[in-house]
Amino acid sequence: MESSDASAHSTQAREIKKPPYQQERLVEFLQLKAEIESLLEHLQSMKQQNSELSEELAVTERL
Repeated sequence: MESSDASAHSTQAREIKKPPYQQERLVEFLQLKAEIESLLEHLQSMKQQNSELSEELAVTERL
């Protein structure tokens, strides 16, 4: 059981001690991920607005 604990500990230590370029890549990835999520939210909002405007236009055309 101690060997598995030691193995888990060494794995954690390796993850913490990543080379700087890997950490930079991770930061870059997380920034891009956040930007993509923000753009997707904006797109969803625009789709909702478009849908609402289409409904209003349809009602207006019926009058």
